[in-house]
Amino acid sequence: MKKTAIALVVLLILVVILVAANPFPATLTVKNKSDQNVIISMEYPYSFLVVGPGSTSKFTIERDVYSGVVTACGKTQSSTMDMNHNLKLTFTPCAAWGNKNAPRFPGEPTMEKPNWNRKPSEDYRLQY
Repeated sequence: MKKTAIALVVLLILVVILVAANPFPATLTVKNKSDQNVIISMEYPYSFLVVGPGSTSKFTIERDVYSGVVTACGKTQSSTMDMNHNLKLTFTPCAAWGNKNAPRFPGEPTMEKPNWNRKPSEDYRLQY
C-alpha cells in the first residue's frame, strides 16, 4: 500500500513538471465575415496567417505576447497579440467599419471584433 502511494505521488510530481515545462499551446481562431482576406503577419515562426473571405480558421500558437501587423478591409494596423490564452477574432463586414462610435472591444468573453476606425492612431492590442 505504501509503495503504491509513493508511486502515485512521484507520478503526480512528474506530470506537474512536464506540464509546467511544456505548456499547452493557445488557439487563435479568426472568423472572417468580410469580403476580403484577413492577413496577420506575426513574428517568426508564424510569418503570414491568411484567412479567406467568409471563412473561419484556427491556428495553434505558442503561448507568448507577439507583435505584428493585421490587414483587413484594406486597412493595416500594427498590434500586439496576447496569446497567453486562447484568442478569437471576428472581422465584421467592411461596410460596418465606418462606425467610429462602435465599442472598441465588443463581443462575448474571449472574443474580439476589431474596429480600427475607433482609434486608428493608437497601437492596437488584440487581447481577449
